[in-house]
Amino acid sequence: MTGFTSWLDSLTGRVTMYRLVLMGLLLVLVESLVVSLLGKIAYQPLPILVSAAVAVLATVISGRLVALIFRVKPHTESSIVTGLILTFLFTPFLTAQSLGWLAVAGVIASVSKYVLAGRGRHIFNPAAVAAVVMSIAVPSVFPSWWVGAPWILPVVVIVAFVILHRTRHLSMGIVFFVVATAVVTLESMSNGSTSSMALQNALLSSPVVFFAGIMLSEPLTLPPRRWQQLVLAVVVGVLFGVPFHFGRVFGTYELALVIGNLLAFFAGQRGGIRLAFAGRRQLTPNTWELSFTPRRPVRFAAGQFMELSLPHAKADVRGQRRTFSIASGAQDHDVVRFGLTTSVPSSSFKTALLSLEPGTEIAATSVGGDFTLPLDSSRALLLVAGGIGITPSSASCSSCAQPPTPATSCCSTPCPRPTSRLIATSSRRSACGCCCSRRRSPPHCRRGGRTWGRGT
Repeated sequence: MTGFTSWLDSLTGRVTMYRLVLMGLLLVLVESLVVSLLGKIAYQPLPILVSAAVAVLATVISGRLVALIFRVKPHTESSIVTGLILTFLFTPFLTAQSLGWLAVAGVIASVSKYVLAGRGRHIFNPAAVAAVVMSIAVPSVFPSWWVGAPWILPVVVIVAFVILHRTRHLSMGIVFFVVATAVVTLESMSNGSTSSMALQNALLSSPVVFFAGIMLSEPLTLPPRRWQQLVLAVVVGVLFGVPFHFGRVFGTYELALVIGNLLAFFAGQRGGIRLAFAGRRQLTPNTWELSFTPRRPVRFAAGQFMELSLPHAKADVRGQRRTFSIASGAQDHDVVRFGLTTSVPSSSFKTALLSLEPGTEIAATSVGGDFTLPLDSSRALLLVAGGIGITPSSASCSSCAQPPTPATSCCSTPCPRPTSRLIATSSRRSACGCCCSRRRSPPHCRRGGRTWGRGT
């Protein structure tokens, strides 16, 4: 299993998350066309193709216009993804009225990305917002979620698994799937269906897999911590299957997601994160430390990561958003530091980041991660890291060095590879081969090529 996941990570890591989702949706579109040609679903290939073209064009064009109004760089791939999702939500009819309303839905989705936004990112899933607005304003254009057809399910399962694995949200997706399936099954049984028929309906006649893998998993609309994501999966799973209403607004799949997005927004850092570039420091020939001054205090714990957004010209396939571990300790409120390793050739994002001038402001879209220190500061810790794992461990060392754990030692062992290993231990005893400590190493720790440094 480890070999398979490593292969899958290597395969999917070659493209950005947006492109991976786009490729997955195109695969689902191709599958829907194939089963349509075989007569396995009630929709013809031409209406599906025309609906997809209208939804994508309307979303892309309106997205560019709205971005121009807000003076930001448009994200074309994101707009295409939204347009394709809308294609699978609204029934594909080849009539001027249906296509016109589908185009309106695309415009609503684009506008919501900029109007219903916070922290420099959209709060709600754009396609879900468009579906909610259309179902309320134009009840005759009610989303059918035809992507839940049984014959499309095999490809949807594969795409959902790949996306959930890539985003590290597989556990969240499974929790949602189990809860939503159970609730839908019980609801059907309460209406007179047998248990087998109710379960079959939940699995084969609902978009639960597409919902979990494509829509609920969107990183920008999730809370930062894993336990929060699991709780959100339970809440949305219940709303997915239980009938509810607010006055004349009745519960739907898309409304369940919008409510979940709102809860996730309040669970995260609600204020916008703006970082002013303070300077860079070269640590090794290919390693840099970048320092930023936040416009306002940023809440984070040692070991967490921050997603930076840096629109730049000629962006490569890795995109304009990248995630970096925070190198500074949680007690450092006036500065946020990141470690950066470059290669030849370097990505366009890292090149743009290293080219920043002091005072230049960039946006951070999220703070998250669960590689944090335990609440019990008396527990002994051993942190073993290599490569990109060194940065969060370094931040943890910096935080451990503060009271109430004054006797903290962080160790580094020799490694023949370019990537060194970092071993950090938090205890009342001294440790050998330390890389961050407030005390000088004992004489026996300086033998055998071991090194000792002070601070981080």
